[in-house]
Amino acid sequence: MLDFVEKFEPGARAKVLSHFPKASLEALELAPRTSWLPVEHDHFVVDGVVAVLGKDRARKCWRDSVPDMVDKPLLRSFVSGMVRMFGREPARIVGLLPKAWPLVYRDMGTVTLDASTPGDPVLRFSDIPRSVRAYPNYFVSWEGVCAGLAHIARVTGDATLVPAPDLSSAEVRFRWG
Repeated sequence: MLDFVEKFEPGARAKVLSHFPKASLEALELAPRTSWLPVEHDHFVVDGVVAVLGKDRARKCWRDSVPDMVDKPLLRSFVSGMVRMFGREPARIVGLLPKAWPLVYRDMGTVTLDASTPGDPVLRFSDIPRSVRAYPNYFVSWEGVCAGLAHIARVTGDATLVPAPDLSSAEVRFRWG
């Protein structure tokens, strides 16, 4: 995401990194590019992007980053294989997120798909740990990622994430153009 935020707005990466305390910056710099950072360090990426871009532009940045992210080695084979098998139908693309979630996020809860109403999928985030709920900007990033699924499906669309009052779960509804 830090690489993409620089593409989205030149100079933003350095601004985001300026929000990191020294220990978290060291954890980020020492971690292999495909590893997970614990929430106590990772949240500075999310919070920094929101602080630098504001919620609306941060959401747009995450939305626009999805095609770039799925072209990275961690997800490329998975996503391209699923798209080849199932096509680019929006509901099928949305269905990729629950399968890809554990490849991208660790200890961030569970994502399930409710596709009971054809053409109107709903993603449900559940079991969101307290450690994640302490940083509600994750919901901004997840909403942006969900909106970015429309880019992969190559349709006009958007997503709206509504968290539960206690932030232990959330629901994402999609609109397709």
